[in-house]
Amino acid sequence: MLVYKQFRKFTYEDLLTDIGDNYSLRAYLGLNELPNYTTLIKFGKNLSFDLIEKIVFAFKNLISKPKKVAIDSTGISLDNASPHYCKRIGMTFKKRPFMKTSFIVDIDTHIILLCKTRKSHANDTKEAKPMIKKLAKYYAPDILFGDRGHDDNKSFQLVSETLGAYPLILQRNLHVPKRRRHGPYRKKTYSVFDYSLYLQRNKVETCNPMYKRKFGGNAKSRLCKIKKSRFY
Repeated sequence: MLVYKQFRKFTYEDLLTDIGDNYSLRAYLGLNELPNYTTLIKFGKNLSFDLIEKIVFAFKNLISKPKKVAIDSTGISLDNASPHYCKRIGMTFKKRPFMKTSFIVDIDTHIILLCKTRKSHANDTKEAKPMIKKLAKYYAPDILFGDRGHDDNKSFQLVSETLGAYPLILQRNLHVPKRRRHGPYRKKTYSVFDYSLYLQRNKVETCNPMYKRKFGGNAKSRLCKIKKSRFY
């Protein structure tokens, strides 16, 4: 029911109203009577992230093995007012609150393999390292694409050794010669960097607007845990 709610962009009250009128869906879910919307809210609060991740990774048996994956991040607004509306009504704000969401995507099928959310601001490399370790437990891609935000020697090392893939990550300051660069793994990939192949990373940029159009670009929940769980 929570998955259906997010898919249809319903509130909890709208969800129960829709299911109440949809007898075929009620029969499919095996609902003889509808629960109160507070029951769904309490269930969402108590739902373990470990259980959600196990369900997500269980789908790996239903999809083809990814060969080219890319990591990228996007921001999900934590309010419903658009910047244009805030400007029209004269609202003063320095920086709108948002939740940072990082994705690892199969760029051939645009299937999201792994995601991680964080309400506080953090560097991309801080998010990438645990995601790469977790990805290595379930998938074995050949190439991992990343932009300059993931240019860190530790990330190169994790992709090469732990994931067993080629780190096609764009490094900063490409005009700097190899002898002046830091990090053995960054130096190792600098000489063989294929920029024409790297351009395929742009496919991951289409996943962010696709996701926001499908499920919405803002989080309406009040509790942080409920906000994070909606992205799974």
